[in-house]
Order: sequence, then C-alpha cells, then structure tokens
Amino acid sequence: MTAGPDEVTSWMELLVWLSIIGVPSITTIIGLVIQSRRSAEKHSQLADDVQMVRDQVVNSHTTNLRDDIDAIKAHLVELDRQTVRISNEVRADREQSSRIESDLYDHVRRAQHLITKLFPGEKL
Repeated sequence: MTAGPDEVTSWMELLVWLSIIGVPSITTIIGLVIQSRRSAEKHSQLADDVQMVRDQVVNSHTTNLRDDIDAIKAHLVELDRQTVRISNEVRADREQSSRIESDLYDHVRRAQHLITKLFPGEKL
C-alpha cells in the first residue's frame, strides 16, 4: 500500500481509501441529514406551540386589553363611591328611624301618664 490517496495504483487500494475516507464522510452526512430532520420537526412543533400561545394572547376585538381593564377599574371606583353614598344614606335613615321610635315611645309614655292622671281608676 502507498502513503496516500494520490498514489493509488490498484482497485484494491482505491477501495481501501474510499472506505477510509468515504465511510466516515457518508456516516457524517447521514447523521447531519437525520439531525436536520429532527431539528425541522422540533422547529415545526415549536412554531405550532408559539402559534397556539399567540392565539391565546392576541386580542380578538377592537379595544386594547389595558383600556378595557382601566374602564372596568373606573366603573368599580364609581360603584364604590355609590356604595359609600348609599351606606351613608342608610345610616342616616337608621338614625332618623331610631329618633322617631324614641319620640314615639316618649309620646306613648306621656299619653299613658295623662290617662292615668285624668282617669285614675282606669286600667290600660
């Protein structure tokens, strides 16, 4: 056998050199093709996953989500103001009702006192 592929003198030496150079080259090429296909499959799966995420986060209506949240917040603030106002009105109504009830009991006591004074023998 000779020292390198430049000086091949027989078919057998050619086959030996092809096996030395060709087999690893072919193996490397096949490995690269397989790796490329796997990468393409992973890329395709990743693209599908990204599209699914995009479909979930894309706003499907004409207004911006931030604007929608701000509008809801403004409505909640107004609702809170109205609730406080109503609560104050209910508190005032309860105080007034309590005063009316107290006045009514005072009138009943006075009426009973007058009746007992004017009609001492009468039972109430």
